[in-house]
Amino acid sequence: ELLPSQRYGSGWLRVTCNGKELLQLPRSSPDGTDPYTQIYLEPDAWWRLMDPAWIDPAGDGPNTDRGSIKNAWSNYQEMTNQAKEFHAELHGYYHPNS
Repeated sequence: ELLPSQRYGSGWLRVTCNGKELLQLPRSSPDGTDPYTQIYLEPDAWWRLMDPAWIDPAGDGPNTDRGSIKNAWSNYQEMTNQAKEFHAELHGYYHPNS
């Protein structure tokens, strides 16, 4: 719930190398910005929020059980989508003391 939401705007995640900007996410689209799909739920990009192999920290290293990884990733997707819905329900409301 504390990650930047769709209302935060586009381009806040920036990758630079030697002063040159290589990537900006989330990208704008006709539907607005979607950090959930473009960043938080991206399982393969090196800049992803969560590595599926490390999502369930049982043990001393990355999980190698594909079934377990798939189940843990599914739970993570569900929780992220709940946060997305919660953010949408706020409609820009911010607590006065924040």
